[in-house]
Amino acid sequence: MNFLQRLFRRQNDPTIHWGSFRPPLPDFDVGHMRFGPLSFGADLNEASFLGTPDRVGWGDSKKDYRVFLYAPQGFEIGFEDGKFCSLYFLMGPDGCLPEHDALKFSQPRLRGGSLDGLTLTSQANEAALREWFGEPESVDVDDEETILFYSRSGISMDFELDGPTGVLKRWNLYTPDPA
Repeated sequence: MNFLQRLFRRQNDPTIHWGSFRPPLPDFDVGHMRFGPLSFGADLNEASFLGTPDRVGWGDSKKDYRVFLYAPQGFEIGFEDGKFCSLYFLMGPDGCLPEHDALKFSQPRLRGGSLDGLTLTSQANEAALREWFGEPESVDVDDEETILFYSRSGISMDFELDGPTGVLKRWNLYTPDPA
């Protein structure tokens, strides 16, 4: 995408009128796979309750993909073709963190079932995640990280743990790509 395309798309930023307020980090309902009142597949404007993001990122020219960074709450939320499709909780130190002066690590509070009231922090390790979420569908291990993969109600989620320390650095939730 060239400079003029980026400039044009930024002028069409759909969040520009969402307001400068910043609510606390919404709870994540693991029973219904919902972020506050926002369900996966919801229209982009339904996320206006979050206020204007700290940064709007644009996908490549092949997709209408936007990702919004909420730095002080420590999360990014993504929309493809105007629909909520991804949520990334930035939990701890990671070489892939977005650069932003106000970035803080997220501590999402969970709702639903046996996890109701649990606050997920960077201190969570693999054993705790297996206890809370059950056995993963698959695990990817290398020197840098361990990733536990799960699927719930049609939503994929993975937990990225730091290789050397074994603690949680990122929790990713997303709609799977069509086959």
